This record gives sequence, structure tokens and C-alpha cells, in this order.
Amino acid sequence: MNSLMRYSTEGRGMDFNGKAVEGVVSVQPIVRFDSSGGFRSTMDDCVREHPLLVQLDGVPIVRVVLSPYRLEEFVVGFLVNEGFIEGPGDIRSIEVSGGTASVFCSPSRSLVAPGNETAVLESTGATRLEPRPKTLKKPGALRPGPLVTSEVVFRCMKSLDKMPIHRRTGGTHCAVLFTAEGEEVFGCEDIGRHNAVDKTVGGAIRAGAELKHSWLAVAGRLAADMVRKPAASGIPLIASLAAATYDGVELGRRSGLTVIGHCKKGSFNCYCHPERIKDYRPVA
Repeated sequence: MNSLMRYSTEGRGMDFNGKAVEGVVSVQPIVRFDSSGGFRSTMDDCVREHPLLVQLDGVPIVRVVLSPYRLEEFVVGFLVNEGFIEGPGDIRSIEVSGGTASVFCSPSRSLVAPGNETAVLESTGATRLEPRPKTLKKPGALRPGPLVTSEVVFRCMKSLDKMPIHRRTGGTHCAVLFTAEGEEVFGCEDIGRHNAVDKTVGGAIRAGAELKHSWLAVAGRLAADMVRKPAASGIPLIASLAAATYDGVELGRRSGLTVIGHCKKGSFNCYCHPERIKDYRPVA
């Protein structure tokens, strides 16, 4: 294929939901080395980064670098996952312009305490929280009882392989929300794994999904700052191709969240609350 033809759609990409998105991918000239053929000049698809400041009722609450699409979904998901709001009904308006997202909530809500600043760096080092909510929302009541079968978990985790932006660039993480039956609700990619979860939760909420009857699939490690997000939004189970950290497991145990990791090649580790797996049988 002619290189000019191949790269005539620079900046375009397809998201996890099959929709075209602009400005996510661009090309860079590179030198590629191959042990069988030496060096050669070529072009490479690279994912782009976008800085975003989120202001809630005029108060800056987060600065983050993320992939430049699904920004409103990110804002909604972040605010829910971090306890600033209960749901989209708390939001009066969202306006995203350039590198700033301005959110205004209903007058009855007083959600942030200006000047009460605390720095919280997540494990990626990508997200910085400024003022915290006056009262951080406690993790929602998670749906008890059986939710999914192990077969559904394995089948759905395979869908993470189809990440279109990652297949093109190798530079994104992915999160997908599924129903208990294994139907895809919403999925998103992003340069940050936390951002991917926030976008996915925000997109699902805006689509009217019932989070308490769904579960979340991701590819990255399950540290405490990742486990906190589904627990706060009411999603009862999270599964990953990677491992969970000690603190991630402890948070899952305390919050009632089912945490599954190392899900590959016909096996997985259920770190806590296996009772949500329908075919689980207690073992000695």
C-alpha cells in the first residue's frame, strides 16, 4: 500500500464501540530495526495526549492527561468514581472547551470545599486531585449474590484483544463494561488505565446502563486506586488479565467487591468474594 494512501486518514481512529474518532492517532517518521533486515525508514502510528483541567462549580478539581476523545464521558465517570457526585442527575451542565471542562451541578448540591487541597497521585502518576469532596461518597451498596459464570468471564476477557486503537498504536489501555450475560455495554481506550475506566463508567451511565447488574473488564493491574472506582460506582465485580496488589485485594474485601486477576489461558485468581461466580463451589 502506498504510504501516502495509508496515512491519508491521519488523526482518525475507531473507538471500542466502532465509532470514528478524530485527533486520537497521528503518525511520526521513525527508523525501525529488524534483526533480519537491519535499519529502514518508515512511519509509525502514535497515540496523542491531551491535557484537561476539570472545574466543578468553578473550583479546579483535577488535571489529567488523557486521549483526546470521549471527554464528557471521562468527566462524568471521574466525578462518580471519585465520589464528587452520585450520578448524572447531579449535573446541570458540562462544557468542554480546549483544555478545560467546566461542570456545574444542581443548586442543592455543594460538592467541593475550596481551599481544602490535598495532592493524591495515582499509581500511574498521571492524575492529580485538588480539592476533595466535602463528604467523600462511600462505596455504593454492591449487588450481592451470584452474577456471572466463569465461562462468561473467559469469553468476555477475550474481547479485550480487539482494542482498535491499541492494535494500531500499542499505546492504550482498555476497559469494558459487560452485562451478567456477557453482552458488551460500553468500552473505551485511553493512554491511562484509570482514564479508560472513568470513560467507560461515564459512557455507560450516560447510556442509562444499570451498573449494579454489570461487571468491569480491564487489562492492567488492580491496585487500590483502580479497585476503588467500581466499588464507588456500584459495579460489583472487576476482572483483569493482570494481577491485583495486596492493597487492591484488601480494598475489594472491605468494600464487598469481587476481584478477579490473572484471567488467561483457562484460569483466573479470585482474590475475594467468589460468591458472585455462579459456578463457584466452596473449597477447603
